[in-house]
Amino acid sequence: LRLTLDEIDLVHRGGAEGLFALRGLEGVLNWDAAEATRESHIAWRGGHLFERIDLGGGRLPLKLSGQHLRMTAPSSLPVLDGALHLDSLEAEWGDGEAHAALSGFLTPISMELLSRAFGWPPMSGQLSGMIPSVRYADGLITVNGTSLMRVFDGEILIKDLVLEDLFRALPALSAEITLKSIDLEALTRTFSFGKITGRLDGTIEGLRLEDWEPVAFDARFATPEGDDSRHRISQRAVDNISNLGGAGVSGALSRSFLRFFEEFRYDRLGIRCRLKNGVCEMGGIESKDRGYYLVKGSGLPRIDIMGFNRQTDWNLLIEKLKQMTQGEAPVIE
Repeated sequence: LRLTLDEIDLVHRGGAEGLFALRGLEGVLNWDAAEATRESHIAWRGGHLFERIDLGGGRLPLKLSGQHLRMTAPSSLPVLDGALHLDSLEAEWGDGEAHAALSGFLTPISMELLSRAFGWPPMSGQLSGMIPSVRYADGLITVNGTSLMRVFDGEILIKDLVLEDLFRALPALSAEITLKSIDLEALTRTFSFGKITGRLDGTIEGLRLEDWEPVAFDARFATPEGDDSRHRISQRAVDNISNLGGAGVSGALSRSFLRFFEEFRYDRLGIRCRLKNGVCEMGGIESKDRGYYLVKGSGLPRIDIMGFNRQTDWNLLIEKLKQMTQGEAPVIE
């Protein structure tokens, strides 16, 4: 069988947004029932992912035989200002099932361009990563290896990424995420939270999204052990953190006097949220009496921020965060 493609547009229409599109497809597909002897190829002018991320032109050299497809030479797919480089690609199909595997690496993509494409606050840094193996079988896409995002002068590592039913109405995602040495000043400036200086480490274990909304995870964020960077927190950030934990501010001086200080020194800060059944189980860097430290102060005037809510509604917590990052005072009911 010999199939010639000429100016074909391939567009996925599922869900509110199309998952992908490849436009201007051209090429020749040579298929043999027994053994592939003639080369095939497909090429395209451009396309997009999620109708937001621009894809450049590319070309795949292929061989097809029976129920098997194999890429015969490495290829590259431009993505924004970076590229997905494919070292290998194979697929098999039959009996109503399909299996595929690929490997390669992602060259750095600007987080500024990526955040602009999704309408996020502008972020500096890059997204890159090795892809030792991606497999598709039984509706699951499994990514083995680690993707690396360099943002806010730190690193975010994404491991054990699994996508379920990506081409259907209710896709799901699970992953394990590690944050290393995030610059809090750059982070809080980007999201208009109130100025905090210092570094932040964190983990998000057991993350699961359904229809791209979080339904479960165990997240911990805290000042790294031995962090010798400058630790300062502004009055606005104090108020926002206090509201997150249903907290109180304790110290040697009254709150009315503290408000005359623009910023305070702190020793450590951190927060924990374990999401399950729409409820976030809250915690901090350490427990004290009936509460927990969200910020442990240092120097004079000393300010400690304590959390007392052990459980909070997840949707309410997200609404508070939205209000804070938009410069609004959170509404407490």
